[in-house]
Amino acid sequence: MARQLQGLPGLWAPATQSYTREQLATAALSWPCIIRPAGSQAGQGLARLDAAPELQDYLQGQTASTYTLAPFVDYRRPDGLYAKMRLALIDGVAWPCHYALSEHWMVHYVNAGMYEDAAKRAAEASFMAGFAAWVQPHAALLAEISRRLNLSYVLLDAAELADGRLLLFEADHAMVVHAMDDAQKFPYKQLYMARVRDAMVACLLRHAGVGA
Repeated sequence: MARQLQGLPGLWAPATQSYTREQLATAALSWPCIIRPAGSQAGQGLARLDAAPELQDYLQGQTASTYTLAPFVDYRRPDGLYAKMRLALIDGVAWPCHYALSEHWMVHYVNAGMYEDAAKRAAEASFMAGFAAWVQPHAALLAEISRRLNLSYVLLDAAELADGRLLLFEADHAMVVHAMDDAQKFPYKQLYMARVRDAMVACLLRHAGVGA
């Protein structure tokens, strides 16, 4: 993914490198970095390493033979929180799916405190309400990402850096997008998830030639 998206103005897609355990012993690595066992998902085995001694400690707790490494990018907001957005690109048009805030750099919606913290939910609601204006400067970039990945439907996990660039963590067609959250606690979610659903139905009909 990083190779396909390099050189796009307004985007930082950090390159990942693959190493065997043996190669890591002699590799000239840059710090800080993030590391995970090759093929792992959902943060399993994912860690931030700030210096060489931490690598040996990390490997002692892992059994995989191959690992992927990427530079760690500090994407904290001015308030010190890390914010990760999930966007759906449907035929190149972006739709907001969630906006999670966390004190930890590895942001997962389910453990970011979104269910417990009303202020975080208010920030998410504000992001979604202002999404049409927020996305305008990024619209051409997001359409080009869709074109390069050659997917009519793809989800992006990203953050916005202080300089306005998007930091891309992941692109996938199988991330979770849902309207199952408590409507009392997340009253804004139903509206935006309905828009994603309607856009996806229109996409399917369009590609099937229905109504053309």
